[in-house]
Amino acid sequence: MKILHVASFCGNIGDNASHIGLYSLLRRLLGEFSVDRLEIRRFYKNRPAGERLAFDADFVRAANRYDLLIVGGGGFFDYWVEASETGTTIDISSSDLDALTVPTLFASIGSHPHKEVPPGNIDKFRRFLMQVAEKPNMRILPRNDGSLPVIKTILGESGLGQIREILDNGFFYEGGAGQPRYPVLRPGHYVAWNITTDQLAMNSALRAEPAIEAYYHELADAIVSISATSDLDHVFVPHIGGDLAAISRLFTYLPDDLVRRRIVVAPYGQGDDAARFAFNVYRESRVVVGSRFHTNVCSIAQGVETVGLGILGRIRYLYDYFGIADRCVDVASAFGSTLAERVLTAAPRPSVQELLEERRQDSLMAYSEALASIRR
Repeated sequence: MKILHVASFCGNIGDNASHIGLYSLLRRLLGEFSVDRLEIRRFYKNRPAGERLAFDADFVRAANRYDLLIVGGGGFFDYWVEASETGTTIDISSSDLDALTVPTLFASIGSHPHKEVPPGNIDKFRRFLMQVAEKPNMRILPRNDGSLPVIKTILGESGLGQIREILDNGFFYEGGAGQPRYPVLRPGHYVAWNITTDQLAMNSALRAEPAIEAYYHELADAIVSISATSDLDHVFVPHIGGDLAAISRLFTYLPDDLVRRRIVVAPYGQGDDAARFAFNVYRESRVVVGSRFHTNVCSIAQGVETVGLGILGRIRYLYDYFGIADRCVDVASAFGSTLAERVLTAAPRPSVQELLEERRQDSLMAYSEALASIRR
């Protein structure tokens, strides 16, 4: 089988980990296959005109030569995009969408418009969803980040049809022994952190500078408290370049001696190899603390104790989904002492891994049924 995969491959290493998980689950279902990757950023409207691709007739002709088209994972159903035919990154006309005959999965897709939604975009997105639902060669499989309830508000309960929530593909990420590692780290003796700048801007309650200032103070208080009451070190794992800015800013709130003696920053990179390196840092940690979706997803997938920083609703939804809402810390008010307590008391919960395996089987079944049902 020859697959065209449209997604982000050089932007956020969490996406790479998700794609690695996708290929793992496809191997279970399809056996051998080949994949051609097409970078979604080449379609972005901020791309220079001479370099920009489009979801147009040329794309349709090329995609129709494949046996399967997969779009995702990623937040490609965020319907805030201006001057888009669908309101989303998938800026395709109704006629070109109709001409797309290749079996198509919009899989592990997110729909959380954290930017202002232009007038008319909800109607555009609704028409797009309805057209996709009517095509026998297409299925939508939203990821377990709260996107299905968002789509339900657009279509209503009766309009969901065969739209079925699945685990994010990152839950099929497979790490383990033999992965590249950072030799300065002591496995099991550190907290792995991912902190961000861009996600603060997505939360209206945390955009103002006083709220941002308070956020960094609380993070610093938690790290100081953890360091004072345990021998755990702290390793910061950047997923995008902007995460380095967040790490650098946090350092200004921490005692210099603590930064020099107890803190490490993992190497920053892009692509699948960088993802494997970074997610092995998570795997070998005592506890993972993070605000990025795939920090939490892939750490849970690898059986690591996690504490979510609930900046965005998708993180809170994820922890509710697994019945561990108490492991997600509300960062809208003073949270430093709570975060430190959650880290220091983190303990295995077999029920999470049991539920995860059950939901993996459900997701594999959803993929299997979708692949069997979509046809030209």
